[in-house]
Amino acid sequence: KTYAKKAFSNGAKLSQNFLREKAIDFLTEIAVRDWPQRWPNMLQEVFAVAGVNRSDGDDLLMFMVLMLVRNLASKIIAFDPNVPEKRCREIQVGLQASMAPIRFLILKTTRKNLGPPGRKMNPKQAKIVRTALDAIQACIDWVDPVFIYGNGSPQDLQQNAILPILLSLLNRSEFCITAAEVLTIICQKNTMQKYHRWLRE
Repeated sequence: KTYAKKAFSNGAKLSQNFLREKAIDFLTEIAVRDWPQRWPNMLQEVFAVAGVNRSDGDDLLMFMVLMLVRNLASKIIAFDPNVPEKRCREIQVGLQASMAPIRFLILKTTRKNLGPPGRKMNPKQAKIVRTALDAIQACIDWVDPVFIYGNGSPQDLQQNAILPILLSLLNRSEFCITAAEVLTIICQKNTMQKYHRWLRE
């Protein structure tokens, strides 16, 4: 754990993204075995190191946290034979308990890198937005409706919900197919039918 945390902390100093991905793969494998039961503060620790809640948070480290969330959520839906069903349920419970800060991270990084409509993104920005979208897709089957729609008020929908981000990605050719797939899943979920008026509006 100590080595994994050190590798994560030094992520911004690494020269290439594939090295960051390897560091996150290493951290993911430890988390799959130890989080949240034997390492309950793992997500809080990496969020703090990345400065997710600070205005001067490290963009590269926040990108790495996105990769970690994506990886953990993907373990649940991928039916990985190396991850017992009990561990998948435990990881899912841990992620569900952390959805508020995860939602904040996704909104913060996506808005910053996506920019206003029509702005052309550079490859680095596009990769960050893609990772955020992949994280949303990996957990969309079991998240609470608040993650998608906010608390139900129009103001919270615009400020704190994932739905406007997904709708804006429909207008981006590189993201529109995945965004449409996620929105289709949302529309098919019976538990979210009472919120579907937001999609119509």
